[in-house]
Amino acid sequence: MPTVKFFTIAAGLLLLPSVAIAAGGGSDVAHTLDDSLIPMAFHAANLALLLGGLGYVLRNPIKSALAARSSRIAHAIDGAGAAEAEAKARFEALSEKIDNFETVLADMRKEADHLAEADRAGLLGRAEREVASIKAGAERSIRDEQARASAALRAEAAKLAIGLAARQVADSINEDDHARLDGEFLKALDGGEASHG
Repeated sequence: MPTVKFFTIAAGLLLLPSVAIAAGGGSDVAHTLDDSLIPMAFHAANLALLLGGLGYVLRNPIKSALAARSSRIAHAIDGAGAAEAEAKARFEALSEKIDNFETVLADMRKEADHLAEADRAGLLGRAEREVASIKAGAERSIRDEQARASAALRAEAAKLAIGLAARQVADSINEDDHARLDGEFLKALDGGEASHG
């Protein structure tokens, strides 16, 4: 096949100058229609041979160039289609994520509200327990202070009662009572010493 191409190209190159010579020069000016048709026919034949030879010689490279160009265009179209499909897939994935994000955000808000309510209930419970503890401590302190004050008042009242009783006894005893009591006391002492002796 390469030898056929070589001979075709060589024949084309050899025939090209002869066709160009056959077209003639510009020295003879044609004055009639027949005279002008012949050079035009040579020129047309020259052009047809040139284009035919070029077409024959370049048909495979042109076909391969067109096929390559077609392949590149098809590949570019396929790539654009794939890119479009990928873009659509990414858009759908992002849309789904956005929809899921709104759902997740709503769930997070619900959970945050639930946790806040639980924290508030816990704080209220703790505060109530602390208030109850403080109240119990205050009541205990009040009871203890009342008991101490009551005991102090009783002791003071007893002291005052004893002092008052002593004063009343002292005021009510006269000289005869003193003498009698002294005698009884001395007798009691003598009786105690006799029993010990």
